[in-house]
Amino acid sequence: MRVFGLVPPGDVVGAAKEILARYEDPFLVASPRAVAGPRHALLSLRRAVRSFEARTNIAKTVHMEALLYLTGTRNIGRALELAAVSEGDPGIVLVAERPPEGWELREELIGGHFDRTLFGVPPGEDPELWMIEAGALLELEKI
Repeated sequence: MRVFGLVPPGDVVGAAKEILARYEDPFLVASPRAVAGPRHALLSLRRAVRSFEARTNIAKTVHMEALLYLTGTRNIGRALELAAVSEGDPGIVLVAERPPEGWELREELIGGHFDRTLFGVPPGEDPELWMIEAGALLELEKI
């Protein structure tokens, strides 16, 4: 699996829906505002896959479970509010084997648009490590 920052041809919301329809689990698609860095995105998907293997998943799909780990919440509605691709997003972050053909790759979308205020990351803290820890705490809450 790899992390891709992508700018689709056309609107980002329609493009995210296209990914949801075309890709098979495991994958993760999220707004750049919710991705603190490449390790954050990869670990969120790995934890989601592991929770399905252990049958401790909360969500019905690996993709949705990965959004829970990405955002550090057990609430599906809140995870969607925080991480779903929306109008005005500069692109999409995708964790998958390969990106869709014809989409522009933009590395700066992976961590460069993270909204530390939205996720309560204090000044001086490394946002990627903070969010990785939030995902790890979610995993511990399931025990």
